[in-house]
Amino acid sequence: MLTGCPFVFAIPTYSVMLDDKNRNAQPCWKNLDFPQFNARLHISYFPVGKTASFGQLTEDARTFVYKHTAKATGIDQKQIDRPEARVYGLEYTISGNTASNYQFYVSDSTDHYLRGALYFNEKPNLDSIQPVLEFIEDDIRHLIRTFRWK
Repeated sequence: MLTGCPFVFAIPTYSVMLDDKNRNAQPCWKNLDFPQFNARLHISYFPVGKTASFGQLTEDARTFVYKHTAKATGIDQKQIDRPEARVYGLEYTISGNTASNYQFYVSDSTDHYLRGALYFNEKPNLDSIQPVLEFIEDDIRHLIRTFRWK
């Protein structure tokens, strides 16, 4: 499913990788669906410099995260630093009844940039999704740990 894309990563066996069918989708935009949990990780890839600068892409990611401020009870960020694979970025954990409780981006800081945002296809209610959210977050962190640029 990642043919022609400049990255690879491991996905959970219970998930399904699909091409993003949105009419504005770019090449290498994917949706990682978690059917049994009614959730989707939206994955967007951008070549740095061709569509936007690295600074603009990271600021866009920050803006998308902080759009949830009105409903969020907290936003924590954690640095992603895997120099052996040239994978750097941030992961955001957004607490509260927000549309997205987990987002991240990774980049090699010069040529490649990938952003992910997890959404559940239901009305946000953190109390009911918390155990599933934590389960899926662990698998997304594994995705990030196995992420490689081609």
